[in-house]
Amino acid sequence: MKKEVFQNEYVMLYSDMDTRLKMKPSRIADIFQELAIQHSASVGYDLEWFAGNKKGWALLFWHIVINRLPSKHDFVRIGTWARPYKRAQANRSFLMETEKGEELVCAETRWTLMDTERRRPSKLEPGFFDVYHIPLEPIMPEEKFDMPVCMDVNFVTERKTEVTRRDTDTNGHVNNAVYIQWALDDVPDEIYENYSLIDIKAAYRRECRKGATIKCQCYARALSEKKTEISTCFTDAENEKIIFSQVSAIWEKP
Repeated sequence: MKKEVFQNEYVMLYSDMDTRLKMKPSRIADIFQELAIQHSASVGYDLEWFAGNKKGWALLFWHIVINRLPSKHDFVRIGTWARPYKRAQANRSFLMETEKGEELVCAETRWTLMDTERRRPSKLEPGFFDVYHIPLEPIMPEEKFDMPVCMDVNFVTERKTEVTRRDTDTNGHVNNAVYIQWALDDVPDEIYENYSLIDIKAAYRRECRKGATIKCQCYARALSEKKTEISTCFTDAENEKIIFSQVSAIWEKP
């Protein structure tokens, strides 16, 4: 990993593991998110600064590519670097690799700076992003964060869930990693138990707060003989035109 990258080390915990002693995919988002918070704090913008200034970074898109999920007791290095995109938005890359340099997981993300009182994007003060910027190429240079279209013909399951206190974060809305976990909960057992997750895309369209009831609609689409795409759309239970988030995952049969 390049020395310019903000990095840390991580040893997988029991609570990170699934039944196969592999890291739960939703934990990847949690770990990368925590690294971004650590990077921000290291350049002077910690959680207390954001709370005091009524600002906060909100995630717009995830794209996570998994080469191999870390296994029990794996000791890995995680790194991140960021660069400005436009207006109040920024892109951030992530990388997870072994001590020997084997690339396990990489991700590209886009964030926007929010005014947490007005609940809208906040303008960047002159020089604000300078301390974040690390002049490296993005991990996915051509990433456009396109999402697949959910199709009714491929409908798999539908359920409703109420947003509880544990689902929300310091910005008061459902945390991005929670949507990923909800989406994985709806993947059919046949896919989850016999395929490997290789790709996750997530788009966050609208804030969702404690007490809301969400409808989770899951769709499946065969990409090839060995690959299946499972997409989950999260909408307001009373109005499907209000879309909170969409998560799409590609599963590959060994």
